[in-house]
Amino acid sequence: MVSLVTFSPAYAQFSGVRTIGYVGCSNTQDAMIGYQSVVTNVTQKKFWNPYPTVGGTLDRWADNSTNKNTAMTYWAEYSQQIVTYGQPSIVWIQICEDTKVQVTPTMVSQVLDILRTLSRNAIFYISPLNTYSPVGFCSITGPNGVQDATTLTNQAVSEVLALQGPILGPLDSQTTISDGCHANAAGRQLLGTQLQAFFNDTPLQQSNPVPELNGIAMVVFSALGASVYILRKRVNQNLE
Repeated sequence: MVSLVTFSPAYAQFSGVRTIGYVGCSNTQDAMIGYQSVVTNVTQKKFWNPYPTVGGTLDRWADNSTNKNTAMTYWAEYSQQIVTYGQPSIVWIQICEDTKVQVTPTMVSQVLDILRTLSRNAIFYISPLNTYSPVGFCSITGPNGVQDATTLTNQAVSEVLALQGPILGPLDSQTTISDGCHANAAGRQLLGTQLQAFFNDTPLQQSNPVPELNGIAMVVFSALGASVYILRKRVNQNLE
């Protein structure tokens, strides 16, 4: 069970800055390191500082797993950041997948539900894992990891569960370490620059998308796979 956190005055020093939180994995953490390096003006640093999200594939966030590197659950680590920085106005979710577990629409929905509890007033942006060149270059994600994450991202956006976030990458042999998956210094700079361009340099929507339920469209996030079920209902106002 994930509970709301209590706040301490420690976050007062970050009032007005560090207003974007995030959920993700080691690649997300690499992107955060790059962002903090690229954005040199401290008053322009919108994201939280990097915190331990290594191993944070989305299935592990969905079931509130423990991060083996910290002996804390990923959501406990997220909540610690809220204590430090205050509630985020935006949360960026990056969908990460490995070869052990295929991420499902249900998992995406579970993560967003938890976020609505922990950061109920935040605006949610969702993205897939960064791309690679050539496709399938990273063996840790499996041959379809990025494609799966992209499909889930598109589905969540089309079903107005979150807003479209940045598409990062591609990383390649020149921008990754020896495992061919995680960014080296050049790769971190690339990812950080792309985050800066999206979240700092372009206007962002000021509210979460809200599906219209007055007979225009009702969107159902399916737990059965990648199928999208949309029920459309038109109301005839002249009916007695």
